[in-house]
Amino acid sequence: MLEGAPKPPAGPAESVLVVTADPVLLAELQDRLAQAGLTSVVHRAADSARAAIHKTPWRAAVIDLGSLTPPVGLELIATLRRTAPHAAQIAVTQQPSYDLAVLAVRSGAVDVVLNNPEQLMYLARHLVALMRETQGHAERRLLLSESSKLSEELLYKLTDTARRVGELRALISNRSGSPLPPEDERAHLLLVEEDGWLTQALPPLLPKTFTTTTVVSGGEALDHASERQFDLAVVKETLPDLPGRMVVRTLSAQAPETLVLLFAPPVSKRPGRIDRVEGGRLIPLVAELTSPAQLADRLGELYQAQLARRRERRYLAEFRAENYDLLRRFQDLRRRLREVESEHTAPTPPPFKIPT
Repeated sequence: MLEGAPKPPAGPAESVLVVTADPVLLAELQDRLAQAGLTSVVHRAADSARAAIHKTPWRAAVIDLGSLTPPVGLELIATLRRTAPHAAQIAVTQQPSYDLAVLAVRSGAVDVVLNNPEQLMYLARHLVALMRETQGHAERRLLLSESSKLSEELLYKLTDTARRVGELRALISNRSGSPLPPEDERAHLLLVEEDGWLTQALPPLLPKTFTTTTVVSGGEALDHASERQFDLAVVKETLPDLPGRMVVRTLSAQAPETLVLLFAPPVSKRPGRIDRVEGGRLIPLVAELTSPAQLADRLGELYQAQLARRRERRYLAEFRAENYDLLRRFQDLRRRLREVESEHTAPTPPPFKIPT
């Protein structure tokens, strides 16, 4: 082993990928690497090295551009960089060439050395130092990633605790565990149909917290929706003035917070159906609609889910108001962590071009 050279921990992960078709250089490299306590994984062609890089653990690579020819060697360096962006690669050349050295570095090599005894003498020591450095970078990246995840988890725990505290405050205030004022707990339903199939039967089946507004045309529905916010809208597929599908898509686009449903009533012995509008698409909700009770059951369930999301937003707003300075510092820390992580992430090298 070279005197004074730091020796990394032994193990397969400390292997150095050596790609050369020059037997003299190969013998020299193997001898130097062995003296430094490193093992070598040898390939005499770029194709075999490329096929084996996912199967054999390696932490650094030495690519002989002389025996592989520069185009093949540079392409291999770029491939290795994409596969293991943080592994150290050293290119070996036969003659000094500034242009070739620039292309090698752009492809992913961290250094370029000449194939002569004076430079090869220090190659192994240089590799050990580079491997130590990349290991340190990897450990810092892992630490940063774990710190970021822990911060996110801590924020989630804090907001969940704030939600529980809000529920307790609401219970103490006799508000049934809700942070919302009683008027915000009510469900405002817009019902659009012209024949009255749901108008008479549906309201008595709904909870007392529901307030129903009934209109008989698509134009009236759009006018009402522009004047006030509805929690739910139920629109018949066939209307006297506008297609029901156009009405529900317009309502959904104008009021994203409104839960919009399109229904077709049963005709004779053929059942109807109910679809939910989501992202401009119709998603089946009730495949076979035979009675208003089916719709009443689903409306109650859907509104409870919608109400839970509204309460969560209220809890979050209260938490933000009470902990503004803490959240501002957290956001600043998260931004700095992302910046540091990006600094330790190796960029993908730009495409190279062999000079003619």
